Amino acid sequence: TVAQMGSRNILATLSAQWSVLTDAQRKAWNGAVDAWQKTDVFGDLRKPTGKNLFTSLNKNLLGVSKTAILSPPAKVDMPAIDRLTATLNVTASTLTFSITTVPANMVLQVSATAPLNKGVSFYSGKHRVIANVATGAITPATMYTAYVAKFGAVPAGANINFSLKYIAANGQAGVPATSTASVTP
Repeated sequence: TVAQMGSRNILATLSAQWSVLTDAQRKAWNGAVDAWQKTDVFGDLRKPTGKNLFTSLNKNLLGVSKTAILSPPAKVDMPAIDRLTATLNVTASTLTFSITTVPANMVLQVSATAPLNKGVSFYSGKHRVIANVATGAITPATMYTAYVAKFGAVPAGANINFSLKYIAANGQAGVPATSTASVTP
């Protein structure tokens, strides 16, 4: 698909950028990995390679139309999205979330599934980015328009799952919050 080709192009670009970094820059990325360790689903501490860290942070930045970084940044405290709710109203042409503003120096990446029947409750791999909202207000009409532009008309009674996450200015991604909305006529 076009989205898959775009993702592959970003990864190819970042791989090429890694190759042209200076030895000092690559050494800095390799030296920064201890600060970026994560615990995996099994409870094991995992440390990325310098190239993986470079690629991961820059992929997030390019995904929200920001400039790639060449030096490893410091980690920041990421705001949490607590108790996300989503309401999609076809008559009013609005898509409203329980969060209404994006904090300073953050971009909110909004992903959604296509309309699904009520029996579907497994959404893994079905989300597609519909909008990136920079610092400021989240407009319900704009969110609705972005959804319709990606997936077309919204049928009443369908279920749609939304996944929202913050991307910081350093490329760090927050923990995604999800919510399923039943479309109201």
